[in-house]
Amino acid sequence: MQVYDHSLTFADEVAFIWPERWSLGKVLFFLARYPPYADLAIFITELMAKRPTERWCRNMFLAAAWLNLIGISITEFILFLRTWALWNRNTRVLIAMIILGGTAFPAAGFVLTNFILDVQFTAISTISPELSGCFVSGRSRMIYLDFIILMVYETVIVTLTVIIGFRHYREDFHHSNFLQSFFKDGILYYLYLFMFTVANVVIPIASPREPVQFLIELQRIMHSICAVRILLHIREIKRSHDPSSTAGESTSMPSTTLDTGVILDTIDGPGGLMTFTSRSNAPFERGEGSGEGDVVRGPSGSTGIELVPMAHVTQGP
Repeated sequence: MQVYDHSLTFADEVAFIWPERWSLGKVLFFLARYPPYADLAIFITELMAKRPTERWCRNMFLAAAWLNLIGISITEFILFLRTWALWNRNTRVLIAMIILGGTAFPAAGFVLTNFILDVQFTAISTISPELSGCFVSGRSRMIYLDFIILMVYETVIVTLTVIIGFRHYREDFHHSNFLQSFFKDGILYYLYLFMFTVANVVIPIASPREPVQFLIELQRIMHSICAVRILLHIREIKRSHDPSSTAGESTSMPSTTLDTGVILDTIDGPGGLMTFTSRSNAPFERGEGSGEGDVVRGPSGSTGIELVPMAHVTQGP
């Protein structure tokens, strides 16, 4: 699945990511894209090893487990940045997510460590000399707790996305393909990942002897695919708003911004802000109660939302 999706999106990676200067967004992209291959290599090595020792199997299992946890945490960080950008880098959202993430990651690490200590391996050669790989003869059920933690974290992320989505929907955001992509990707990918998370919660509880590593690897790969596609999709839509084709639509007055900030530095570098502009070229003015993240309204109360790079907005006198 990882290789297949990579083959489908490699051309976009070369076009949208490789030419950009190094930034946090670009680093996160590569951390989401390529480490899963190391996870797969360890997983395959465990399956194919001839006469592995119990210690060797435990070390490989430990490496795979922590790579999975770190890899999923990186992709969750990308999802958080996307959500934080939707909230215009709202400080309260940032503090809440730092508290949640700062609690969730250590808790997940604690559960994972205890789970690994409880895993028991049996020399596969004692079962049959023709068999290969590491054989898990006993393990704790507690790994499901990690996926409950993950489920809670992702539910908070999608809830924040839905809340801000409804807010923009009421303000007529449907003219913006960029915003539509943010909201649609966030909700759809949550649903995809939620199915794997539920399976990883239910199976260890219902069938404690069933192997769970394969399903965990699938969830790791799905997190990677979703995070990579979110970044590539953002870049694709941003490229469609080429400044050379939208410069004539810029306004001549100060406007509020949808500060996509850190997550979009993989596209524009620092300062890659997006601004609302009027398709009628008429100046905007703030509506009542406008503040951070509020929509800018044009003549007759229209929102006329279009996204162009802020650097290309002509400032008025």
